[in-house]
Amino acid sequence: MKKSILWFAKNPEVIKMNGILFDLKNPYALNGMSNDMQLLYQSCFNRELDVFSYAFKYSKWDLFWTCLDFINETDSTIVIYEPVKEKYFTIMLKDINNLIDFTIFKYLGSVESQRDLIVRKLSIIEKFFKGVIINHPDTIRYAIRKDYLLELKNAGFPIIDDTKIYSNTVTYKELLECIDQDATEYVIKPVTGELANSLSILYDINEDWLRRKESKVGGWIIQPINYDVWNGEYRLVFFGSVCSLGQRKRYFKKEINQKIPDEKYRVFQPYVPDKRELDLALKIRDFWQEHLGKKIYTFRFDFIKSNEDNIRILEFEAVNPGFGFHVISEKEQKRVAQEYVSFLNYYNFK
Repeated sequence: MKKSILWFAKNPEVIKMNGILFDLKNPYALNGMSNDMQLLYQSCFNRELDVFSYAFKYSKWDLFWTCLDFINETDSTIVIYEPVKEKYFTIMLKDINNLIDFTIFKYLGSVESQRDLIVRKLSIIEKFFKGVIINHPDTIRYAIRKDYLLELKNAGFPIIDDTKIYSNTVTYKELLECIDQDATEYVIKPVTGELANSLSILYDINEDWLRRKESKVGGWIIQPINYDVWNGEYRLVFFGSVCSLGQRKRYFKKEINQKIPDEKYRVFQPYVPDKRELDLALKIRDFWQEHLGKKIYTFRFDFIKSNEDNIRILEFEAVNPGFGFHVISEKEQKRVAQEYVSFLNYYNFK
């Protein structure tokens, strides 16, 4: 029986650009594009959406795209784009089950900047859609914040020592009172955001900085700087129980005494995890499912490790796990996408 999938893109501009280039013989060719179109390509084209969509098309799935902006809360409708037929159409949300089997709630952009919108519109989709949403809505709502790090710590999993979480109204004075070392040895980052967003050294911020950020974040994570990050940040992508992609992100110092990495100075390398790392990832997944009651279908496990191989968990990404397609070969992209299709075909989603 033919299956269908609805993918959430970041915004209407991504859908427009990916739609223009979808199904061309050379989807990355810019020849003949106007300057405005080239700028749109550079800022909006999403390679993961493109590669995964090809994999589903050639696996004979019906393929559809949408985004948060296309959900109308007033009249309970949703705008959907069908890339194969190059057309937009609008349907009532109550009728979505007649069209869609799976919904991939991914490519949402920065979670930090739109967490409330994501939660609200996810709840709308959940109300009407009776198929499979990946990841499960309850899991997405829980994982949008990184409070789970403390749950993992309490269960004995190895997170960065002395990790603390505070509300977005915390004062700078209160933060300084909570640390055991000099403020130059701590980082602060949003509890709702990706690791690199708003990452700063505690010493370099002040009360004004916190108040400017207050309405934009859901809280703050405070951690001692762990210099093992300079040995590499490791990322393992799982579909179900299978690790389909391993990467090592290596940072380069601009200055000899640089404490925290700059995302502009990094490279990605293929990485083959060992059994201990795979087992730890699946133990965390099982902990979420069995002890926290959160269903997880796909996730990315990020960690660092010392020269002595002591692992520290950075993140267990179950909301919007990026696959780093911009740094892997086209052959690898297609392999990962095809493994994802196979995963959806055969995984038991009960």
